Amino acid sequence: TVAEKGGETAVIRAAFMRHDLEDWAEAVATLDYPAERIAAFSPSSNSILEIQSDADLGVLTRIYSVSAAIGDDASSPLPVRYVNDEFHVSKDSRLFPPRPDWEARGFAANEFGQWLQPSSEEVALPLYEGRIVGPFDPSAKGWVSGKGRGAVWEEIAWNEKRFRPQYLMREIDSLNSKYGRLAGTRVLFKRVTSATNARSMIAACTARMPTCDTAPMLWVQAGEHLASTAFAGAVNSFCFDYTMRSRLGAVTITWQYLAESPIPRTVPAAFGELVHRLNCSHSWFAPEWMLSKQQRIWAGKSWRRLWAITTHERLRLRCMIDAIAAELYGLCRDDFCWILRDCDHAAERLSGKPFCRTLDSKGFWRIDKDQDPEIRHTVLSLAAFDDLQRAITAAGSRDAGVEAWCGQNDGDGWMLPETLCIADLGLTRTVALDYDERAKTPQPVRSRMGERFLDWQLAQTPEESWAECERHAQAILQSMPASPSKEPPPARTPSPRRRKPANQATLFGDDN
Repeated sequence: TVAEKGGETAVIRAAFMRHDLEDWAEAVATLDYPAERIAAFSPSSNSILEIQSDADLGVLTRIYSVSAAIGDDASSPLPVRYVNDEFHVSKDSRLFPPRPDWEARGFAANEFGQWLQPSSEEVALPLYEGRIVGPFDPSAKGWVSGKGRGAVWEEIAWNEKRFRPQYLMREIDSLNSKYGRLAGTRVLFKRVTSATNARSMIAACTARMPTCDTAPMLWVQAGEHLASTAFAGAVNSFCFDYTMRSRLGAVTITWQYLAESPIPRTVPAAFGELVHRLNCSHSWFAPEWMLSKQQRIWAGKSWRRLWAITTHERLRLRCMIDAIAAELYGLCRDDFCWILRDCDHAAERLSGKPFCRTLDSKGFWRIDKDQDPEIRHTVLSLAAFDDLQRAITAAGSRDAGVEAWCGQNDGDGWMLPETLCIADLGLTRTVALDYDERAKTPQPVRSRMGERFLDWQLAQTPEESWAECERHAQAILQSMPASPSKEPPPARTPSPRRRKPANQATLFGDDN
């Protein structure tokens, strides 16, 4: 750092992620970081983001120009409250014995994620830890054995989704916490992370279960369900993760990082519904499904058919969510290509460490890198974005285009392409390489992903399925002890200097 007393700084010359001394000896390429961008990106903390190129600066500028800061109550379209102290994994450990201790006493799990003992009316609930949370997955991993860093966890497939926590706690103790049972839906995220992991921000919607400090809670619009799912969709997107990776300088995501991170000012209702299908594919969410059924008629489809549990359906919906998020964050195709650069390299090339060292350490090229590029989440998200742009152009407006795009194919929305030619997609690469013959030839996609639904998802009529959903919802709600909801404290950050325009729309609102 070089500083001179007096004067005024308009531009900062900066360089990040330079690890070789030779870079500095040879006048490493620097970035002109305008001082005004510091105020735009970090209005409260005046932090300097780790921006590596002019392209990154341009993309971030466009994202922040159409977004609001999550923690700025004056401009954010949603009131978001951060809670990381409902329970502490060490200080409150007396309240949640290990699951084997409960099971030794005769407690067993039911299909709703509750542990019951036949000889008593006591109910135990899973305690959420960070490792349980996956992207749009409220039970991504189950505990097997061990404690702390030596604990063994394994992934839980969606076709056999259940809760397998390390700890359980009495339901009554969860209600007696300082916040009680916050009404509605919670968005939990994995606190421990890194800017160079495959993904940094990992979040999921949950309900009616306690959480500890390793899985902090974002309580959105007093737990309103579709607002919470829309928020989860935004923060799980490639666009949001891209901004977080430029801000994240430690191995934990704190409120200080989140408060100044961008959230779209308006989101179509269809976006929250897509996330609902992706995240809430479990009987435990029956009350939320009944609520969504009242808000939107699911076109005569059965409840379980709407669950996204196969690899095919989850990939399809995640690509739709990322494509819409890129549009909501104001990105053009070149911007989205830049965020997803290097994601189209052949799997064989990405298996070599020397080649991977030439790629951006914060890039998303690690995602599905062992898969052929045409079936990767990253690559297919760009294909979905291209199709969405055609729908928006045809409809004449963003919201009408998104609605039409999500409403096609009998209300199921965009479908994975039959084939995809990687060379036609034209993702920008940081290493100049010619596409091989395979990349220049259309490759099958949809047929390789398996069926969209399992047989049991299609076994019931819509009437039978929704009647079952209603029974589950009543059973869950009737089993819950009555407890007044307690408000969390206000977000712990000063309001940024920018104020909310008088005519600003709210989430799910109208841009005009």
